[in-house]
Amino acid sequence: MYVDEIAELVVFPDTIIRYPLGADREIGRWVRLAWSSPFGRSQIRRLVKTTAGILKISQEDISQIALPIPPPAEATEILRRVTDALAAAADTLAMLDAEAADVARLRQSILKAAFEGRLVPQDPADEPAAALLERMAAGRPAAGRMGRGRGRRRALDFQ
Repeated sequence: MYVDEIAELVVFPDTIIRYPLGADREIGRWVRLAWSSPFGRSQIRRLVKTTAGILKISQEDISQIALPIPPPAEATEILRRVTDALAAAADTLAMLDAEAADVARLRQSILKAAFEGRLVPQDPADEPAAALLERMAAGRPAAGRMGRGRGRRRALDFQ
């Protein structure tokens, strides 16, 4: 991670490397971008070492990484375009998150409507759900015919 400025005295643990890039903040932004690119990451993977499953890279190894540095005007334009693209991507992700939340609410309302019997016109001859639930709770048999003769089959019918 690139840090523009540190306002106070900081002691770094042995897992952090401080690699000063000079006073030009644009070069720091460029190095951060190039470091994170597939080109930069492949060099890091080539140089990284592992100890007990923990990936580490030394400051000496970092000095061997070659990152392309364009002329300042070109670097500024590339950084502007990348920043704009990343902002657009973040906006798109935020919009997708909001849409996903809307979908979840819509799904719940559809399920509610389905359980309330409001998705299709109801047959007036059907027993009301409240009456069915009351009858089931009382353990009484069905009043009238069940299923209107179109779905109840015995297991033998499927053989």
